[in-house]
Amino acid sequence: MRHALLIASIFCCALPSGASPAIAQKVIRITAAPAAWAPMFRELAAQFEELNPDIAVKIEAKNRDFESLTEQTLREAITGDLPDLTVTGSNQVRAFVERGYAVDLGQFMSTDREWEDVGYSSAAADTGRIDGHQYSLTLAASMPVIVYNKDLIAKAGANPEAFPSEWPDIINLGRKIASTDQDIGLFFEHESNGNWMFLALLESVGGKIATPSNDVAFASQQGLWSLDVIRLIGEAGQARVDMSRDQARQAFTAGKLGILVTASSAIGGFQKQIGGRFPLGVAPFPLPSPSGRLPVAGLTAILLSKDQARAFAAWKFLKFAMTPSSQAVIVKSTGMVPFNERAIDDPNSLGSLYSSEPLFAVALRNRDRATSWYSFPGPNSIKIFNTIKDILQSVMTLKVPPEQALQEMKTKVAALMPRK
Repeated sequence: MRHALLIASIFCCALPSGASPAIAQKVIRITAAPAAWAPMFRELAAQFEELNPDIAVKIEAKNRDFESLTEQTLREAITGDLPDLTVTGSNQVRAFVERGYAVDLGQFMSTDREWEDVGYSSAAADTGRIDGHQYSLTLAASMPVIVYNKDLIAKAGANPEAFPSEWPDIINLGRKIASTDQDIGLFFEHESNGNWMFLALLESVGGKIATPSNDVAFASQQGLWSLDVIRLIGEAGQARVDMSRDQARQAFTAGKLGILVTASSAIGGFQKQIGGRFPLGVAPFPLPSPSGRLPVAGLTAILLSKDQARAFAAWKFLKFAMTPSSQAVIVKSTGMVPFNERAIDDPNSLGSLYSSEPLFAVALRNRDRATSWYSFPGPNSIKIFNTIKDILQSVMTLKVPPEQALQEMKTKVAALMPRK
Protein backbone atom coordinates (compact mmCIF):
# COMPACT_ATOMS: atom_id res chain seq x y z
CA MET A 1 0.00 0.00 0.00
CA ARG A 2 2.80 2.44 0.96
CA HIS A 3 4.55 1.55 -2.31
CA ALA A 4 1.46 2.45 -4.34
CA LEU A 5 1.01 5.74 -2.47
CA LEU A 6 4.65 6.63 -3.12
CA ILE A 7 4.28 5.98 -6.85
CA ALA A 8 1.07 7.98 -7.05
CA SER A 9 2.52 10.95 -5.15
CA ILE A 10 5.57 11.04 -7.40
CA PHE A 11 3.43 10.99 -10.57
CA CYS A 12 0.99 13.59 -9.23
CA CYS A 13 3.57 16.08 -8.07
CA ALA A 14 6.28 15.67 -10.68
CA LEU A 15 4.41 15.14 -13.94
CA PRO A 16 2.19 17.38 -16.03
CA SER A 17 -0.99 15.86 -17.48
CA GLY A 18 -0.20 13.24 -20.12
CA ALA A 19 3.50 13.12 -19.26
CA SER A 20 5.42 10.02 -18.27
CA PRO A 21 8.77 9.44 -16.59
CA ALA A 22 11.82 8.95 -18.78
CA ILE A 23 11.65 5.32 -19.82
CA ALA A 24 13.72 5.16 -22.99
CA GLN A 25 13.31 1.63 -24.30
CA LYS A 26 12.08 0.46 -20.93
CA VAL A 27 11.42 -3.29 -20.99
CA ILE A 28 8.48 -4.61 -19.02
CA ARG A 29 7.93 -8.31 -18.40
CA ILE A 30 4.37 -9.63 -18.46
CA THR A 31 3.39 -13.20 -17.67
CA ALA A 32 -0.01 -14.50 -18.75
CA ALA A 33 -2.17 -17.60 -18.98
CA PRO A 34 -3.53 -19.69 -20.53
CA ALA A 35 -0.90 -20.57 -23.12
CA ALA A 36 -3.66 -21.16 -25.69
CA TRP A 37 -4.19 -17.41 -25.80
CA ALA A 38 -0.52 -16.54 -26.29
CA PRO A 39 -1.14 -15.16 -29.83
CA MET A 40 -3.69 -12.73 -28.41
CA PHE A 41 -1.31 -11.49 -25.72
CA ARG A 42 1.43 -11.01 -28.30
CA GLU A 43 -0.94 -9.11 -30.59
CA LEU A 44 -1.82 -6.72 -27.76
CA ALA A 45 1.86 -6.22 -26.97
CA ALA A 46 2.69 -5.46 -30.61
CA GLN A 47 -0.10 -2.91 -30.90
CA PHE A 48 0.98 -1.27 -27.64
CA GLU A 49 4.61 -1.02 -28.76
CA GLU A 50 3.55 0.71 -31.98
CA LEU A 51 1.87 3.42 -29.91
CA ASN A 52 4.60 3.48 -27.26
CA PRO A 53 7.97 2.98 -28.99
CA ASP A 54 9.83 3.82 -25.77
CA ILE A 55 8.42 0.71 -24.06
CA ALA A 56 9.25 -2.87 -25.03
CA VAL A 57 6.87 -5.59 -23.82
CA LYS A 58 8.19 -9.08 -23.13
CA ILE A 59 5.25 -11.52 -23.09
CA GLU A 60 5.61 -14.92 -21.41
CA ALA A 61 2.52 -17.09 -21.87
CA LYS A 62 3.65 -20.68 -21.44
CA ASN A 63 1.44 -21.94 -18.61
CA ARG A 64 -1.56 -24.11 -19.40
CA ASP A 65 -3.79 -22.62 -16.68
CA PHE A 66 -4.05 -19.89 -14.07
CA GLU A 67 -3.09 -22.10 -11.13
CA SER A 68 0.24 -23.18 -12.59
CA LEU A 69 1.04 -19.57 -13.51
CA THR A 70 0.38 -18.47 -9.94
CA GLU A 71 2.58 -21.25 -8.57
CA GLN A 72 5.38 -20.27 -10.97
CA THR A 73 5.09 -16.57 -10.10
CA LEU A 74 5.21 -17.23 -6.36
CA ARG A 75 8.37 -19.31 -6.87
CA GLU A 76 9.88 -16.43 -8.85
CA ALA A 77 9.09 -14.08 -5.99
CA ILE A 78 11.36 -16.11 -3.71
CA THR A 79 14.32 -15.43 -6.01
CA GLY A 80 13.35 -11.78 -6.54
CA ASP A 81 12.34 -12.29 -10.15
CA LEU A 82 8.71 -11.17 -10.16
CA PRO A 83 7.23 -9.99 -13.48
CA ASP A 84 6.09 -6.39 -13.70
CA LEU A 85 2.54 -7.50 -14.48
CA THR A 86 0.79 -10.86 -14.42
CA VAL A 87 -2.48 -11.69 -16.19
CA THR A 88 -4.15 -14.60 -14.44
CA GLY A 89 -7.52 -15.79 -13.13
CA SER A 90 -9.65 -13.52 -10.99
CA ASN A 91 -9.62 -16.06 -8.16
CA GLN A 92 -5.83 -15.96 -7.97
CA VAL A 93 -5.47 -12.37 -6.75
CA ARG A 94 -5.64 -13.08 -3.01
CA ALA A 95 -2.49 -15.22 -3.15
CA PHE A 96 -0.50 -12.14 -4.21
CA VAL A 97 -2.28 -9.80 -1.82
CA GLU A 98 -1.66 -11.98 1.24
CA ARG A 99 2.06 -12.09 0.49
CA GLY A 100 2.30 -8.33 -0.06
CA TYR A 101 3.23 -8.54 -3.75
CA ALA A 102 0.16 -6.90 -5.35
CA VAL A 103 0.21 -3.13 -5.83
CA ASP A 104 -2.97 -1.16 -5.10
CA LEU A 105 -4.09 0.12 -8.52
CA GLY A 106 -6.52 2.55 -6.94
CA GLN A 107 -3.74 5.09 -6.65
CA PHE A 108 -3.10 5.00 -10.40
CA MET A 109 -6.82 5.14 -11.17
CA SER A 110 -7.35 8.18 -8.97
CA THR A 111 -4.35 10.19 -10.20
CA ASP A 112 -4.32 9.34 -13.93
CA ARG A 113 -6.39 12.03 -15.64
CA GLU A 114 -6.90 9.79 -18.69
CA TRP A 115 -8.42 6.90 -16.73
CA GLU A 116 -11.99 8.22 -16.61
CA ASP A 117 -12.02 8.46 -20.41
CA VAL A 118 -11.13 4.78 -20.88
CA GLY A 119 -14.73 3.61 -20.31
CA TYR A 120 -14.08 0.91 -17.68
CA SER A 121 -17.29 0.04 -15.85
CA SER A 122 -17.69 0.44 -12.09
CA ALA A 123 -19.14 -3.09 -11.83
CA ALA A 124 -15.93 -4.42 -13.36
CA ALA A 125 -13.82 -2.50 -10.88
CA ASP A 126 -15.70 -4.20 -8.04
CA THR A 127 -14.45 -7.59 -9.23
CA GLY A 128 -10.86 -6.63 -8.42
CA ARG A 129 -11.32 -5.26 -4.91
CA ILE A 130 -10.11 -7.07 -1.82
CA ASP A 131 -10.47 -5.54 1.64
CA GLY A 132 -11.39 -2.21 0.08
CA HIS A 133 -8.33 -1.97 -2.16
CA GLN A 134 -8.14 -2.23 -5.96
CA TYR A 135 -5.55 -4.97 -6.28
CA SER A 136 -6.47 -6.02 -9.82
CA LEU A 137 -8.43 -5.06 -12.92
CA THR A 138 -10.39 -7.59 -14.96
CA LEU A 139 -9.62 -7.30 -18.68
CA ALA A 140 -12.58 -9.47 -19.72
CA ALA A 141 -14.77 -11.98 -17.97
CA SER A 142 -16.54 -15.25 -18.38
CA MET A 143 -20.06 -15.23 -16.96
CA PRO A 144 -22.14 -18.26 -15.94
CA VAL A 145 -24.64 -19.04 -18.74
CA ILE A 146 -26.84 -21.86 -19.96
CA VAL A 147 -26.36 -23.37 -23.41
CA TYR A 148 -28.91 -25.69 -24.97
CA ASN A 149 -29.61 -27.88 -27.95
CA LYS A 150 -32.76 -26.57 -29.64
CA ASP A 151 -33.35 -29.84 -31.48
CA LEU A 152 -33.44 -31.86 -28.26
CA ILE A 153 -35.76 -29.34 -26.64
CA ALA A 154 -38.17 -29.56 -29.56
CA LYS A 155 -37.88 -33.35 -29.46
CA ALA A 156 -39.01 -33.23 -25.82
CA GLY A 157 -42.15 -31.34 -26.85
CA ALA A 158 -41.07 -27.88 -25.63
CA ASN A 159 -40.63 -24.60 -27.50
CA PRO A 160 -36.92 -24.12 -28.27
CA GLU A 161 -37.50 -20.40 -28.84
CA ALA A 162 -38.90 -19.86 -25.33
CA PHE A 163 -36.25 -21.19 -22.95
CA PRO A 164 -37.38 -20.94 -19.31
CA SER A 165 -35.83 -18.37 -16.98
CA GLU A 166 -36.34 -20.05 -13.59
CA TRP A 167 -34.67 -23.12 -12.13
CA PRO A 168 -37.79 -25.25 -11.49
CA ASP A 169 -38.82 -24.91 -15.13
CA ILE A 170 -35.26 -25.47 -16.40
CA ILE A 171 -34.92 -28.62 -14.28
CA ASN A 172 -38.30 -29.88 -15.44
CA LEU A 173 -37.28 -29.33 -19.06
CA GLY A 174 -34.07 -31.27 -18.44
CA ARG A 175 -36.13 -34.13 -17.02
CA LYS A 176 -38.30 -34.17 -20.16
CA ILE A 177 -35.27 -34.31 -22.44
CA ALA A 178 -33.81 -37.18 -20.41
CA SER A 179 -37.01 -39.16 -20.88
CA THR A 180 -36.55 -39.22 -24.67
CA ASP A 181 -34.41 -42.03 -26.07
CA GLN A 182 -30.83 -42.03 -24.71
CA ASP A 183 -30.36 -38.28 -24.48
CA ILE A 184 -28.97 -36.59 -21.35
CA GLY A 185 -31.24 -33.82 -20.15
CA LEU A 186 -29.37 -31.35 -17.94
CA PHE A 187 -25.81 -31.03 -16.63
CA PHE A 188 -24.59 -28.48 -14.07
CA GLU A 189 -20.80 -28.01 -13.85
CA HIS A 190 -20.67 -28.47 -10.07
CA GLU A 191 -16.98 -29.47 -10.03
CA SER A 192 -15.87 -26.17 -11.58
CA ASN A 193 -12.57 -24.74 -10.40
CA GLY A 194 -12.77 -22.60 -7.29
CA ASN A 195 -16.36 -23.77 -6.66
CA TRP A 196 -17.36 -21.17 -9.27
CA MET A 197 -20.75 -22.60 -10.19
CA PHE A 198 -21.75 -23.17 -6.57
CA LEU A 199 -20.78 -19.55 -5.87
CA ALA A 200 -22.94 -18.47 -8.82
CA LEU A 201 -25.98 -20.25 -7.37
CA LEU A 202 -25.34 -18.93 -3.88
CA GLU A 203 -24.73 -15.32 -4.88
CA SER A 204 -27.51 -15.26 -7.49
CA VAL A 205 -30.01 -15.54 -4.66
CA GLY A 206 -28.27 -12.96 -2.47
CA GLY A 207 -26.08 -15.33 -0.43
CA LYS A 208 -22.40 -15.07 0.44
CA ILE A 209 -19.72 -17.70 0.80
CA ALA A 210 -17.94 -15.75 3.58
CA THR A 211 -18.18 -12.54 5.58
CA PRO A 212 -15.85 -9.57 4.99
CA SER A 213 -13.85 -10.84 7.98
CA ASN A 214 -13.61 -14.26 6.29
CA ASP A 215 -16.01 -16.16 8.53
CA VAL A 216 -18.25 -18.85 7.03
CA ALA A 217 -21.44 -17.28 5.64
CA PHE A 218 -22.90 -19.98 3.38
CA ALA A 219 -24.65 -21.87 6.21
CA SER A 220 -27.81 -19.90 5.49
CA GLN A 221 -31.17 -20.16 3.76
CA GLN A 222 -29.45 -19.19 0.52
CA GLY A 223 -26.85 -21.90 1.01
CA LEU A 224 -29.52 -24.53 1.62
CA TRP A 225 -31.47 -23.31 -1.42
CA SER A 226 -28.33 -23.66 -3.57
CA LEU A 227 -27.69 -27.22 -2.44
CA ASP A 228 -31.34 -28.05 -2.99
CA VAL A 229 -31.11 -26.86 -6.61
CA ILE A 230 -28.09 -29.14 -7.07
CA ARG A 231 -30.05 -32.04 -5.54
CA LEU A 232 -32.99 -31.41 -7.89
CA ILE A 233 -30.66 -31.37 -10.89
CA GLY A 234 -29.21 -34.66 -9.69
CA GLU A 235 -32.69 -36.14 -9.38
CA ALA A 236 -33.54 -34.92 -12.88
CA GLY A 237 -30.84 -37.18 -14.30
CA GLN A 238 -27.33 -35.90 -13.64
CA ALA A 239 -26.85 -38.33 -10.73
CA ARG A 240 -27.16 -41.21 -13.21
CA VAL A 241 -24.64 -39.81 -15.70
CA ASP A 242 -22.10 -38.31 -13.34
CA MET A 243 -19.47 -37.14 -15.83
CA SER A 244 -16.56 -34.76 -15.60
CA ARG A 245 -16.95 -31.24 -16.94
CA ASP A 246 -14.93 -32.04 -20.06
CA GLN A 247 -16.99 -35.18 -20.74
CA ALA A 248 -20.20 -33.18 -20.39
CA ARG A 249 -18.97 -30.58 -22.86
CA GLN A 250 -18.06 -33.31 -25.31
CA ALA A 251 -21.51 -34.87 -24.91
CA PHE A 252 -23.09 -31.48 -25.56
CA THR A 253 -21.19 -30.77 -28.77
CA ALA A 254 -21.92 -34.35 -29.90
CA GLY A 255 -25.65 -33.61 -29.63
CA LYS A 256 -26.30 -36.01 -26.72
CA LEU A 257 -26.85 -33.43 -23.96
CA GLY A 258 -29.78 -31.02 -24.02
CA ILE A 259 -28.90 -28.33 -21.46
CA LEU A 260 -25.48 -27.40 -20.04
CA VAL A 261 -24.84 -24.85 -17.29
CA THR A 262 -21.38 -23.59 -18.17
CA ALA A 263 -19.16 -20.57 -18.83
CA SER A 264 -19.76 -17.95 -21.52
CA SER A 265 -16.13 -18.25 -22.65
CA ALA A 266 -16.98 -21.72 -23.97
CA ILE A 267 -19.60 -20.47 -26.45
CA GLY A 268 -17.17 -19.79 -29.30
CA GLY A 269 -15.63 -23.25 -28.97
CA PHE A 270 -19.06 -24.87 -28.92
CA GLN A 271 -20.02 -23.10 -32.14
CA LYS A 272 -16.90 -24.37 -33.92
CA GLN A 273 -17.25 -27.94 -32.65
CA ILE A 274 -20.98 -28.17 -33.39
CA GLY A 275 -20.42 -26.83 -36.89
CA GLY A 276 -24.11 -26.33 -37.65
CA ARG A 277 -25.13 -29.92 -36.84
CA PHE A 278 -27.83 -28.56 -34.52
CA PRO A 279 -29.07 -25.08 -33.57
CA LEU A 280 -27.36 -23.73 -30.45
CA GLY A 281 -29.18 -21.60 -27.90
CA VAL A 282 -27.78 -19.50 -25.04
CA ALA A 283 -29.70 -18.21 -22.01
CA PRO A 284 -28.54 -16.04 -19.11
CA PHE A 285 -27.94 -17.61 -15.71
CA PRO A 286 -31.08 -17.11 -13.55
CA LEU A 287 -31.00 -14.37 -10.92
CA PRO A 288 -33.88 -15.16 -8.52
CA SER A 289 -33.11 -12.29 -6.13
CA PRO A 290 -33.04 -8.55 -6.91
CA SER A 291 -29.86 -8.40 -4.82
CA GLY A 292 -28.33 -11.35 -6.65
CA ARG A 293 -24.87 -11.10 -8.16
CA LEU A 294 -22.72 -13.40 -10.30
CA PRO A 295 -19.01 -14.08 -9.78
CA VAL A 296 -16.93 -13.52 -12.88
CA ALA A 297 -14.11 -15.79 -14.00
CA GLY A 298 -11.90 -13.49 -15.93
CA LEU A 299 -8.54 -12.44 -17.22
CA THR A 300 -7.27 -10.29 -14.38
CA ALA A 301 -4.20 -8.09 -14.37
CA ILE A 302 -2.14 -7.69 -11.19
CA LEU A 303 0.66 -5.11 -10.97
CA LEU A 304 3.72 -6.50 -9.16
CA SER A 305 6.58 -4.19 -10.11
CA LYS A 306 8.55 -2.45 -7.36
CA ASP A 307 10.41 -0.29 -9.86
CA GLN A 308 8.71 3.08 -10.29
CA ALA A 309 9.40 3.56 -13.99
CA ARG A 310 8.48 -0.02 -14.93
CA ALA A 311 5.36 0.15 -12.76
CA PHE A 312 4.23 3.23 -14.65
CA ALA A 313 4.98 1.55 -17.99
CA ALA A 314 3.05 -1.55 -16.92
CA TRP A 315 0.13 0.66 -15.88
CA LYS A 316 0.17 2.22 -19.35
CA PHE A 317 -0.06 -1.25 -20.90
CA LEU A 318 -2.89 -2.21 -18.55
CA LYS A 319 -4.76 0.96 -19.44
CA PHE A 320 -4.20 0.23 -23.14
CA ALA A 321 -5.68 -3.26 -22.67
CA MET A 322 -8.92 -1.62 -21.53
CA THR A 323 -9.39 0.49 -24.66
CA PRO A 324 -12.09 -0.43 -27.22
CA SER A 325 -9.57 -1.67 -29.81
CA SER A 326 -7.84 -3.94 -27.28
CA GLN A 327 -11.14 -5.17 -25.88
CA ALA A 328 -12.16 -6.18 -29.40
CA VAL A 329 -8.99 -8.27 -29.73
CA ILE A 330 -9.62 -9.99 -26.39
CA VAL A 331 -13.31 -10.71 -26.95
CA LYS A 332 -12.88 -12.00 -30.49
CA SER A 333 -10.05 -14.28 -29.32
CA THR A 334 -11.73 -15.63 -26.17
CA GLY A 335 -15.49 -15.02 -26.34
CA MET A 336 -15.31 -13.35 -22.93
CA VAL A 337 -17.47 -10.44 -21.81
CA PRO A 338 -15.77 -7.03 -22.14
CA PHE A 339 -15.84 -4.51 -19.33
CA ASN A 340 -15.48 -1.40 -21.46
CA GLU A 341 -18.94 0.05 -22.05
CA ARG A 342 -17.76 2.10 -25.03
CA ALA A 343 -16.33 -0.96 -26.75
CA ILE A 344 -19.68 -2.73 -26.49
CA ASP A 345 -21.54 0.06 -28.25
CA ASP A 346 -18.82 1.08 -30.73
CA PRO A 347 -19.62 -0.33 -34.22
CA ASN A 348 -15.90 -0.21 -35.01
CA SER A 349 -15.08 -2.27 -31.96
CA LEU A 350 -17.62 -4.82 -30.66
CA GLY A 351 -20.96 -3.35 -31.68
CA SER A 352 -20.87 -5.09 -35.06
CA LEU A 353 -19.76 -8.40 -33.48
CA TYR A 354 -22.73 -8.50 -31.12
CA SER A 355 -25.09 -7.57 -33.94
CA SER A 356 -23.87 -10.46 -36.07
CA GLU A 357 -23.32 -12.93 -33.19
CA PRO A 358 -26.32 -12.56 -30.84
CA LEU A 359 -25.31 -15.63 -28.82
CA PHE A 360 -22.23 -13.81 -27.57
CA ALA A 361 -24.41 -10.91 -26.46
CA VAL A 362 -26.48 -13.02 -24.04
CA ALA A 363 -23.84 -12.95 -21.31
CA LEU A 364 -23.81 -9.14 -21.49
CA ARG A 365 -27.27 -9.03 -19.88
CA ASN A 366 -25.84 -9.87 -16.47
CA ARG A 367 -22.62 -7.86 -16.61
CA ASP A 368 -24.01 -5.14 -14.32
CA ARG A 369 -24.55 -7.85 -11.67
CA ALA A 370 -20.94 -8.99 -11.76
CA THR A 371 -18.98 -9.45 -8.56
CA SER A 372 -15.59 -10.81 -7.59
CA TRP A 373 -14.79 -14.50 -7.56
CA TYR A 374 -14.14 -15.17 -3.89
CA SER A 375 -11.14 -17.24 -2.92
CA PHE A 376 -10.57 -18.50 0.60
CA PRO A 377 -7.67 -16.94 2.50
CA GLY A 378 -4.76 -18.70 4.11
CA PRO A 379 -2.67 -21.78 3.31
CA ASN A 380 -5.69 -24.12 3.24
CA SER A 381 -7.51 -22.44 0.35
CA ILE A 382 -7.05 -25.41 -2.01
CA LYS A 383 -8.11 -27.86 0.71
CA ILE A 384 -11.28 -25.83 1.28
CA PHE A 385 -12.04 -25.81 -2.44
CA ASN A 386 -11.63 -29.59 -2.64
CA THR A 387 -13.69 -30.11 0.50
CA ILE A 388 -16.61 -28.15 -0.92
CA LYS A 389 -16.26 -29.88 -4.29
CA ASP A 390 -16.47 -33.32 -2.66
CA ILE A 391 -19.57 -32.35 -0.69
CA LEU A 392 -21.25 -30.91 -3.79
CA GLN A 393 -20.52 -34.21 -5.51
CA SER A 394 -22.24 -36.12 -2.72
CA VAL A 395 -25.33 -33.92 -3.07
CA MET A 396 -25.43 -34.15 -6.86
CA THR A 397 -25.19 -37.94 -6.73
CA LEU A 398 -27.96 -38.04 -4.08
CA LYS A 399 -25.74 -39.66 -1.45
CA VAL A 400 -26.17 -36.88 1.14
CA PRO A 401 -29.26 -34.65 1.62
CA PRO A 402 -28.75 -30.85 1.40
CA GLU A 403 -29.35 -30.20 5.11
CA GLN A 404 -26.69 -32.68 6.20
CA ALA A 405 -24.29 -31.55 3.48
CA LEU A 406 -24.59 -27.90 4.52
CA GLN A 407 -23.76 -28.68 8.14
CA GLU A 408 -20.83 -30.86 7.09
CA MET A 409 -19.56 -28.14 4.78
CA LYS A 410 -19.81 -25.51 7.53
CA THR A 411 -17.92 -27.63 10.07
CA LYS A 412 -15.12 -28.70 7.72
CA VAL A 413 -14.57 -25.30 6.10
CA ALA A 414 -14.59 -23.44 9.42
CA ALA A 415 -11.90 -25.81 10.72
CA LEU A 416 -9.69 -25.00 7.70
CA MET A 417 -10.10 -21.23 7.81
CA PRO A 418 -7.16 -19.24 9.24
CA ARG A 419 -7.41 -18.51 12.94
CA LYS A 420 -7.77 -14.89 13.96
